[in-house]
Amino acid sequence: MQQESALAGSEEALPFPRRLALAVANAGAERAQFFLPLDDAVDHFREALVADFDPRSITQQFKVELGAVDPTLWFLGKGEWTRFCRSIEITRVFGETREVLEAGDGFRGTEAYQAFLARIRSGDIPVLNHVRMETAELLDGYFQHSVQMIARARARGIERHTEADVKVSASRPEWLERMERNAGLAIDRDGSFIRIGPGKHRMAVAKLLGLSSMPFEIRLVHVAWLRQQMAKYKLPAARALRAAVSELTQSAHGAKT
Repeated sequence: MQQESALAGSEEALPFPRRLALAVANAGAERAQFFLPLDDAVDHFREALVADFDPRSITQQFKVELGAVDPTLWFLGKGEWTRFCRSIEITRVFGETREVLEAGDGFRGTEAYQAFLARIRSGDIPVLNHVRMETAELLDGYFQHSVQMIARARARGIERHTEADVKVSASRPEWLERMERNAGLAIDRDGSFIRIGPGKHRMAVAKLLGLSSMPFEIRLVHVAWLRQQMAKYKLPAARALRAAVSELTQSAHGAKT
């Protein structure tokens, strides 16, 4: 469901830091709970909002339901987020990844694989990673991607996503690979992290392997938290956000040493 912002029109032509400052100042006038397009924030901040954090401490993720508000499209939010969230460990992807982690190349024997295969044979075609799994070969490719991801994570951890990571296959079309980014994080009003957007499989792999660090991109922040950072650093919104993420990164690195 598309949302309309109360802060639109001529303000779209302003530099992003100014738009962010106005959005924070006028958040009370916003009709929508989530606002300020994410793509504009990503274009402005680029790698400044990418940092390594401990996935073991992140237990919730945003859920997206058809016909509902989609928080993944926006950079600022307000109000209570609890109703948009659910536990990571009860999701389909987490359970599926746990089975693949245990089975390895024997993934065809997992309950998850067999359930999808039964759907294919019955004509109830599952859609995984935006691809219709119409054949067992496509389904194999989807599960083999998970096997390979787990193997890489065992050897090198979860690495930052770059253009060099694009690997096209029938189960992973080029458009999907090129849209992929680092796993997404939202920062709630109390400073807690919630997984959002890309990275469901990477997050599941990291948590199941007990990894202490993986790269994330801050993709949504609560206005109340950002206001706290502005007061703390005595800086305008965009600069305060950079300073806060830098401090969070340093704290995360300090916790590892």
